[in-house]
Amino acid sequence: MHYRKFVVLIAWSAIALALGACSSDSGSENGVVHVEDPGTPAPQTTARPSATPGPSPTPTVTSTPYSIPTNAPDFDGSTVIARVGRQEITLEQFQKQVRFERWYRLYQLEKVVEREGVEQVLDLRKPENASLISLFGTLADSNSFGIQVERIMIIDAIALDEARRRGLEVNPAQFESRLGQYLSMTVGADGKLPPEFDAAYDEFLRQMKIYTGMTEEEFRRIVRARTLYSQLEFLMGQQPEAVAAQEARIGKNVRDIIVSSEEQAQDVIARLEAGEAMRDIATSLGFTADSEDSERLLRWSDTSAPAAVKEAVFNAAPDTVVGPIPTEQGWYVAVVGDEVFDVPLPSELEEMRKQYYLDWVESRMDDPEYVVEYDNWFDHIPQEPLPRDVSPLFHDENIILPETGSDPFGVEDVPEATPPTPAS
Repeated sequence: MHYRKFVVLIAWSAIALALGACSSDSGSENGVVHVEDPGTPAPQTTARPSATPGPSPTPTVTSTPYSIPTNAPDFDGSTVIARVGRQEITLEQFQKQVRFERWYRLYQLEKVVEREGVEQVLDLRKPENASLISLFGTLADSNSFGIQVERIMIIDAIALDEARRRGLEVNPAQFESRLGQYLSMTVGADGKLPPEFDAAYDEFLRQMKIYTGMTEEEFRRIVRARTLYSQLEFLMGQQPEAVAAQEARIGKNVRDIIVSSEEQAQDVIARLEAGEAMRDIATSLGFTADSEDSERLLRWSDTSAPAAVKEAVFNAAPDTVVGPIPTEQGWYVAVVGDEVFDVPLPSELEEMRKQYYLDWVESRMDDPEYVVEYDNWFDHIPQEPLPRDVSPLFHDENIILPETGSDPFGVEDVPEATPPTPAS
């Protein structure tokens, strides 16, 4: 495969932003998709294929009941499309997960529209709804969507395999919390999901089965993988090597001067070694000190400082006199002070730990002996369900498009059931 490099961080955040822009509310209610999850397709800019016609080209509230399109007679769902360690990912599993990822984004959006109203959410001329165009553009570009879902499945498999190798069990509380998040519900102070969860979960599973063909067991495996992914992220982030250097070296403080001749530089060094202050020496030579102590920071990153000066200063112990060093400006002399460090903020340390984990995930994905991918699934990427299949709220008459000629819902690819009568 040619898709080894995968930036995992962008995956969930792109869809979270798209959905978050649909509502004026803030907080976790609308942020159902979480950044810590291993991935979800990000918006693509490549050309999309034509949309697959749904069961009812111009659906109404009483549209034909949805049914998943049938594969070709020679389709073999047991075909292995990837191996992760000893785990196999089959073509049937892949198709189900593509349909799940498509349907679930639309399921989330439907809840937002029900809560906020069609006019508020589906008027794509409004700046706050602009990211929905990217969301539907992502769904319309089914090839790129399928490629990234395949990567998600590999990441899930890596998390499951690593947890098995470590003997790591799923944390029940975290599993329940993540399960609730799929339905925009949170665990209460008593550690339990709200009473309305059971009925909502049953309806969730019913719709999921219709639009994706996925079973409850298969869905809970996804939740289990995402939960273990987060648990592993925390555990591996606590390893000492996750934060290579909690203090970043910035440079050294120096009291320095540049004079016109080597003889003058040697005189400065003699006066310094006799105990005279650099500031007094500089003043006697007609220089004006920038500050009272005449000390400045020579940074490691300072590209204007000559290499010989940086090498001498950074290799010298505190209170050491270095020089004379010839430069283009003259002869350099300095009294070396203490080294300066920058202690990262807690948020920066957290980012280092997350990046360490992401680098580990990518290294596993890039190991050709651990992850083996086959080019036998690209022609079987589902292009459905379409928005109008999932909810009558997404019929084209409810969508107000920006004046760009774009067709984010793919509605123009399917002919109207009754073509308009030409004007006479």
